[in-house]
Amino acid sequence: MKAQTVVVDGSPRGCGKLRPGAYLIGKSGPGGGLSPWYWLSAEPWEAQGGGAIRTRVAPRTMKEIDPRNTLASGRLWLAEWTAATFACGAWQGRWPRFGLVDHVGSQFYPTAASFAEECMTRGPSRRVPPVVAKRLAGLTPFPIFFSHAQVPDCEDQGQAEELLRRFGRPGENSDWSATWLDDRMGPTEDYLWHGLDHPLTRVLIGMWVAVKTDKGVLAGLRFSEAIFGGSWITDVGYLPQGGEDVPDALAEAGVKRMEIEP
Repeated sequence: MKAQTVVVDGSPRGCGKLRPGAYLIGKSGPGGGLSPWYWLSAEPWEAQGGGAIRTRVAPRTMKEIDPRNTLASGRLWLAEWTAATFACGAWQGRWPRFGLVDHVGSQFYPTAASFAEECMTRGPSRRVPPVVAKRLAGLTPFPIFFSHAQVPDCEDQGQAEELLRRFGRPGENSDWSATWLDDRMGPTEDYLWHGLDHPLTRVLIGMWVAVKTDKGVLAGLRFSEAIFGGSWITDVGYLPQGGEDVPDALAEAGVKRMEIEP
């Protein structure tokens, strides 16, 4: 069976070059409707009914999750768990019931915002085993959340405000309520907010700017792994080696042949 094609950017990323194999790819959605990046920022301290979603995802691994229940419960909600629905408002309908969370390695991306910067302009690209590509090809598009080990972990709001003064820019508007619970925020481009106005987002961006000139600037700060943002997987592709074709089993499942753009 001849596979459809998807054109991708083959230039190196922070985690290296494309190699032959299967990939989860993020391209612009129909009419550009899927946002290439959205921040999932929340209070970086223990907050009643809220707070950043702390998690542990082993390096080079992903977990299948229920994005709606993950955001509603404030903790990683695996796709295999019961399909309970939390009554948290109309915002829940913006998120599907299947997605992934992927760990972003600090050895490739020193801060969370360094990865976000790449994903905003080029979309996500994640190499996966062919058996995973075959299973997920029929589920696109679906959201993918990203976690990073260097998300600030503060004792209270006062400590978080101090980080904002240190890494934020004077005069920037910020709002602690600019989370996924706000009616103005959503994962598609037709929403006004994508989490950029949240103070934690401002801190994460400021940290990346500071690290570019001083690699030791984050020494002494307390961090823990947390979800910090996300994008969409719109295609599942296979980069052949040489002149080979996409294996029939993958092509039949909807996996596309990847072609490097000139």
